[in-house]
Amino acid sequence: MADSCFITCPKTKLKVILEYQEEGWLGRSQNLVKGVIFKYDPSNDNITKIKDVPDKEILARIEGAWTDKIYYTLGNKPFNKASVSLLRHFRGIVLTTYRRST
Repeated sequence: MADSCFITCPKTKLKVILEYQEEGWLGRSQNLVKGVIFKYDPSNDNITKIKDVPDKEILARIEGAWTDKIYYTLGNKPFNKASVSLLRHFRGIVLTTYRRST
């Protein structure tokens, strides 16, 4: 993992962890990002890695290349290569973060 970022909403008790993978070489994919959206406890926010998120709390998984397409799957099941290849038939799923002005 090269870097990670976190998006939290204490009001909805949702948290996103995005992990950016290191640059690939010798055939490895580049610009990869993986992530999870899950329920968390704002008063005990100590989870910083995808592997530490309990499966029962995961609402969605995110995976792809930030320079190309990002795919998602609802629920806590891991991505399976068959579902990712089916998703590639659909054009441009765009994930956007909105910031509410106060």
